Amino acid sequence: MGDFTCWKKGKATYVTDYYYEVSHNYPNLYFDKKERIWNWGNRFVAKFEDGRWDRVEASLGSCWIIEDKKGNLFFIGKKTISCYKDGTFKTDIKMADIPLKTGDTAFKCCLWGEDKVLFIGYGNKGVEVLDLNTFEFDENIFRETSLFESNLYDLFRDRQGNAWILASNSKKAKNYFYIKVSAKDGTIEEILSTAAIKWDNHRNTQYPESVLCAADGAIYFGPPGDGVYIFRDGQVSHIGWKQGLAINKIDWVREGKDD
Repeated sequence: MGDFTCWKKGKATYVTDYYYEVSHNYPNLYFDKKERIWNWGNRFVAKFEDGRWDRVEASLGSCWIIEDKKGNLFFIGKKTISCYKDGTFKTDIKMADIPLKTGDTAFKCCLWGEDKVLFIGYGNKGVEVLDLNTFEFDENIFRETSLFESNLYDLFRDRQGNAWILASNSKKAKNYFYIKVSAKDGTIEEILSTAAIKWDNHRNTQYPESVLCAADGAIYFGPPGDGVYIFRDGQVSHIGWKQGLAINKIDWVREGKDD
């Protein structure tokens, strides 16, 4: 067991315990936009709200956590989805097989728009879209687009709900670049200027806070190497040691608040 302690006004106050199954691994915890705490394991999922835990049985294990615009939570595993939607737990909803996830290939996913999840198979070509209302897949929505021409590795969501997918295609760029999928109309845009960012193919999911989608529309990338990259108005700029930012690795990028 572990425990949460809140530090407020110079005083530490015990909040609650949580459970983890492997002591040397990070515990399965998620803090949502409504300030609830989520804890899960191979056979359960639990929600901490208003000073108490609600726990239900669920077959989870390793899973992706998706929080939609309404604050509903979805725990997406290899074969099932469990969710807390509209104030109710629903567990072990069976999914159709994900054709992109073949053999030992792992899938990655992110919320796209308000109620869709976009899936990629690591290193594969093509995407699939899961409707969070019906839990049904559409594997043909982007079939005739460039998403089926390049190998896809990682992805993240911006402030407008667009999905940014990390891709490689030697015919188009020497390095990884991003493909933007519009949440408004599904338009696909290959942003080849992002090939200037010295990135790696797991960074968005391993270090999600290394990308900041700022309020002014710019996107800041904290790379595993020198400095920080800024994408603004279709172009990429770099601030590194030559400009006085002598940092070799940035895993967290934050935006301050004006007083």
